[in-house]
Amino acid sequence: MLKRLVSTALLIVLITPVALAQSPPERPGDRTGASIAAEATRLKGVLTSLKLPDADSETYAGAFSRVEGARQSGHVFLSLFLLHPSAATLPAIEYQKARADVEKGGLEALEREWRRLGGELAEKERRLTASPARRSPLVVQAMLERALTQVQPHYQSGRLYGEQWTVEAGLFYLGRAKAQLEFALFCRGLDAVASGAAPSLRSLAPELEELEREVMQSYRRLGAADQDNAFIRINASLKVAQDLERERRFGGALLQYLEVRRALEALNSMPAESLAPDALKSLSESFRAQLSSGKTDHSVGWLYWQMAHAALESGGVNDLKQAAVILHHVAPRYIKYMARLKEGPAPKVVARDVTVTLARWPYT
Repeated sequence: MLKRLVSTALLIVLITPVALAQSPPERPGDRTGASIAAEATRLKGVLTSLKLPDADSETYAGAFSRVEGARQSGHVFLSLFLLHPSAATLPAIEYQKARADVEKGGLEALEREWRRLGGELAEKERRLTASPARRSPLVVQAMLERALTQVQPHYQSGRLYGEQWTVEAGLFYLGRAKAQLEFALFCRGLDAVASGAAPSLRSLAPELEELEREVMQSYRRLGAADQDNAFIRINASLKVAQDLERERRFGGALLQYLEVRRALEALNSMPAESLAPDALKSLSESFRAQLSSGKTDHSVGWLYWQMAHAALESGGVNDLKQAAVILHHVAPRYIKYMARLKEGPAPKVVARDVTVTLARWPYT
């Protein structure tokens, strides 16, 4: 069971952007990059201590190489983005392995650990909300919110997995809850300063409603057996976006919405003209010009520009498709959302009938 859970987490590491951009249009402080490098070094030590199978270790080593490459290029937002999957998984495995006594003690021992950890998480969440309200770049705040929103679902699911599957699986999800909260605290502590005025974000309910319909349509159209795992991951990511929306964490919801869009569009085939390098470079420059205009904090947009620019620099077939997905589908929706912020309140979305599930499972 744990092997399946870890394999799912490894898929998240594998589908993060591979290529790295050159010099970014804005370079946050060196101290932010140094903090990311220090955290990556710490996590490398965790990886070494876990003695995972060679294939898994190589996957994480490759992820850390991309984190470092982005940092050295001055792309601290991309570096932080690439760090998150490893930061949310390796400490969870470490947590599970360090609690052999709980595993031997069965469900009663797991219940005691669940309650103990609950107090620890509550205290750390209080620290997070009590931290100084220094305005970070929107993309850093968005990454913080994405991690924070996943804490309680993973924590609650730790007990459920222990009861329904194994204590080992329950401990893994408790470890995930702890790791996500630690990553949120790490984001809050970064010395990254926002460049540009903070946009007045609004609900993404209309965008998420549209995206959910498109996911279902794509599943019916492409839902072959070999695509099932991809749609499971997309559906899990969409649930995170919907939770962020419900909690009114609109920065995180925006980033997660764009990530679901990126994953969904990557499943579709694209015409050859959409993959032409010269045309993509022209789109990249146009996107860059849009982000450079005005005085708004466009750090979320810059993250995607860096992904696309990096893929174009690499020039491989898969990289060109990644760039095409971002420039043809993700970037336009980011620009459209930001433009709508100037149009007044978002249109109301009629609530649909929902099924209430008493047992809450995590994002898998």
